[in-house]
Amino acid sequence: MGNPKIKPPSKLVLKISGHIANPDNLELIREYCLAIKEAYSKGVKIAVVVGGGTYARKYINAARSLGASESICDTLGIRVSRLNALLLTSLLKDVAYPIPPENYTEFLKAWSTGKIVICGGFQPGQSTATVAALVAEGINADVLALAARIDAVYDKDPKIHSDAKKLTIVTTAELKKILEEQSVKAGRYELLDPIAIKVIERSGIPVAVFDGRKVKYFKKLVYEGEIVGTLIKK
Repeated sequence: MGNPKIKPPSKLVLKISGHIANPDNLELIREYCLAIKEAYSKGVKIAVVVGGGTYARKYINAARSLGASESICDTLGIRVSRLNALLLTSLLKDVAYPIPPENYTEFLKAWSTGKIVICGGFQPGQSTATVAALVAEGINADVLALAARIDAVYDKDPKIHSDAKKLTIVTTAELKKILEEQSVKAGRYELLDPIAIKVIERSGIPVAVFDGRKVKYFKKLVYEGEIVGTLIKK
C-alpha cells in the first residue's frame, strides 16, 4: 500500500519538534524557512508552532533536580520554545509576523495580518502539540503537519521493541491506546499528548506525521498532499 494522501492544503499548521528547530540545526532551519516562504508565496497560508526540544529539557531537568515545581519546569520549556520560534521568525523576516504570540488571543491578532505566524508554547500545563492543535482548530486548517523526530506512528515504541510496526493510517482512538503510557510531565511530551488528541478529535482536522529531518516530506505534503509517514484521522 502506498503513502496516504489528502487534498493539497491551502491552509495548514506546521508543528516542528524543538529537537529539529534549534540552534544546533541551522542549515535545516534555513531549509525549512525557504520551503515555508516558497509555499507562502504560492498562496498557502501557514502557521508554525515550535517545540522546546533538547535545550528546554536541559533547563527542565536542572530545575527539577533543584526541586522546582512542574509549573516552573513548564514555564522554562515555554521560554525556550519561544526562543526557537523567534529564531525562525528572524530568518523569514518581512513575510513573518515579527513577534511570536504568547497566547491564543495574540495568535489570532497576528494571524489576521495575513503573515506567517510562528509561536512556541502558550501556558504551563499545555504542550506545544496542544498549542498546534488549538491553532489548527482556530484557523480551520486543512491539516496539522507534525515534523517529528520519528518517521511515523508505530504500534509500540520502536526504540524499545524491534518488532514495532509502522502505521500509515491510524485513528485518534487507536493512537490513544498506543500512547496511554506516555508521561505528561514537562519536557516529556512525545508526538501528541492526551489534550492535543482531544482537540484533534473535536475539530476533525487530519494530522500528518512525517520525519521532520527531511524537509522534502513537508514539500510533498504541501504540493501533492502525500504523507510520507502516518495520517491520523478521527
